[in-house]
Amino acid sequence: MRSRKVLYKYVSVDRAVQILKNKSIRFSQPDQLNDAFELLPTLNIEELKSVYLAESRGAKSLRGLDDFTLGFTQAFLSGYESVGVLCLSEKFDVPLMWAHYAENYRGVVIGFDIEEGALAKADFIESEEFCKLAKISYSESRFMYPNSVMGPLDYMFHKDICWKYESEWRIVRSLNTLSNIGNDIYVGNFNTQTIRCVIFGPLFSKTNYSKILDVLRSDDYSHVGKYTSHLEDLRYEIDIDYFISVPTPYKLDSFLKVV
Repeated sequence: MRSRKVLYKYVSVDRAVQILKNKSIRFSQPDQLNDAFELLPTLNIEELKSVYLAESRGAKSLRGLDDFTLGFTQAFLSGYESVGVLCLSEKFDVPLMWAHYAENYRGVVIGFDIEEGALAKADFIESEEFCKLAKISYSESRFMYPNSVMGPLDYMFHKDICWKYESEWRIVRSLNTLSNIGNDIYVGNFNTQTIRCVIFGPLFSKTNYSKILDVLRSDDYSHVGKYTSHLEDLRYEIDIDYFISVPTPYKLDSFLKVV
C-alpha cells in the first residue's frame, strides 16, 4: 500500500475551529498573500511578441508595442485576479511557521490528506477554469514567462529562495470553482476524511483545548489524530508526541507539557 500525501496548514485557534466546523478552507487571492512577488514573473517580451505574432498570423495585427503591452498586461492581470491560492507545507515542525502563522506557537497545525475531499481533486486546465496542486520551486531568480521548458501555470509555483524553509506546496484554483461566502472571501469545501491530524502548538493555552476538541468530538472526526507538542530541551526544535493522543478533554492534564 503506497503512502498518502499529507500536507499541513498552520493556523490560529479560531481559524482552526472555523475550518473544522465549516468543512471548508479559504483560498486567498494573490494580492492578499504576504509575498509581494506572488504570481508576478518577469515577462519575456520578445517571446511574448513571437507568440502573439504567431497566433495573430502576421505582423499586421500588431499595431505597435503600446497596444501589444496594454493588451497582454490586461489579460495577464485578469488571470492574476481570477485565482485563489491555498498554501500548505510538507512539514509540521518548522519554528518560523509556528511563529508566523500559528499565533506564535499558540495555534495548531491541521494535517490534510490531499487525496481525499475536493481541495485538489482535479488537475486540469481550461480557458477559464483550472485547479493544480504542485510543490513550490525556490530560486534566486524570478520566473521568466513564458518559458518553453515549463508549463503554462508553473510561474504560480515559483518563489524566492528565502522562503524555502516553508517547504510549501500549494493548490491554485480558479475562483469560479470555489464558493464566495461574502466580502470577496472564497473557500473550498472538503469532506471530513480529508483531515488526518491536529497538532496543538507547544505554547497552546490550556483554556483553548475545548474549542478544538468540541468540534473534533463529532463522529465525522473520530478518525483524526490529536497530538501535543513541546519545545525540545537541547535544540531549537519542536517535538511532537506522536503516540500520545488527546482523546477527551478530561484526560488532558496527564499529557500537557506546556501550560
